[in-house]
Amino acid sequence: MRARTLVIIMAIAPLMGAFSAHGEEPEDAAVAGRHLAPDAAARVTYADVVSPPTGPEPWIHPSMPEAIRGKIERAFEIADQRLRQRPECAELFSPFGVDGAELLARSLYLPAGPQRQTTRCRHAFAVTEIGGPTTWVCRKVTAHSDERVAVALIHEALHHAGLCEYPHDRTAMKSGEINNLVMESCGLP
Repeated sequence: MRARTLVIIMAIAPLMGAFSAHGEEPEDAAVAGRHLAPDAAARVTYADVVSPPTGPEPWIHPSMPEAIRGKIERAFEIADQRLRQRPECAELFSPFGVDGAELLARSLYLPAGPQRQTTRCRHAFAVTEIGGPTTWVCRKVTAHSDERVAVALIHEALHHAGLCEYPHDRTAMKSGEINNLVMESCGLP
């Protein structure tokens, strides 16, 4: 996704100087058309060059395998949408005084290393230290639905916010209980 954005930016960068910051056509139309076919310059508007943002994108480490990267991107979009559109989903983050969608957008996704794959990943889709932004994503996410991985991303964002989990905190919810709460609150299967 980022590579496509870079290609688009490289393709339109020469056009950016052809428009003022206010979307007005430049006074010198000959200068504006120097990078375009003569008839194309008249048809291009500022809106054609600068498109509105499509929403937050996850930060995924470059070493992430492509299959896992695609799964995270699709699940992130679902999780972000639920956090923004379902008040009961967003309210999961209220006890921590943070906005769930913003916290999700600040998360850092890295591939789980060999040790995590053979230990923590045996019972989890991902691992996040309490209060930290880094989420180590396990290979097994590729075998599950985008919706199920969205549950995991919200679950991990709750850890980022400060939610503890049993057995690290003997009074806290177990992993399955957190997942059930996320599924119910966010309308995810």
